[in-house]
Amino acid sequence: MGIKFLYLCIFIFFLISIISFLGFRRSPRIFTKIFSFVKGFVFLFLSLGILWIAINLRTYNLFYREKLIAEIVCKKTGSEEMELFLKLLDNTGEKRFVLRGDQWMIGGDILRWKRSIYLLGLTNFYKLTRLSSRYLKADRESFATHFEINGGTDKLWIFLYRYQRYLPFVEAVYGNCVYTFPKEKTLFKLYVTNSGFSLKEESAP
Repeated sequence: MGIKFLYLCIFIFFLISIISFLGFRRSPRIFTKIFSFVKGFVFLFLSLGILWIAINLRTYNLFYREKLIAEIVCKKTGSEEMELFLKLLDNTGEKRFVLRGDQWMIGGDILRWKRSIYLLGLTNFYKLTRLSSRYLKADRESFATHFEINGGTDKLWIFLYRYQRYLPFVEAVYGNCVYTFPKEKTLFKLYVTNSGFSLKEESAP
């Protein structure tokens, strides 16, 4: 049940309540007056209740929505080697990477707006900047593979990091990443949410 349908119900119920209250004023019969008043009150209560539900659903959708930004396929090609294909959905090209490690990791920069700005329909400002591998044992991290993507963290983002506390409507600017193991026949979908990047798996053909 979509929010648009709820808004339609609110309009119809509110219209019925107005018509009922007008009938209460115009009807000469006591029984009809009482019935019109009760009906008007019931439909007014229903319209207000559905309006409360619609507002909460919209707020939930604004704060917990997610946007698909990339699709990734990654599989092991050796004991510590993996092959990764990255497809950014705002770019038609697909890139291939060879990584050494136990896991692969992707991340970048996130700008979080203040809550009042999300109510206007804006989403997080973001940029993917780094693709790398990761070892489970910290003492092997020096052998990890690193690639810069999208030009890395540019001057605009450096400015945002340094002066975020002085920028109106900005709640926070920070780096964020997600990582997981390579898997056969798996399509990884990368999303940006109001808290940062998230990763989901689907079966690949």
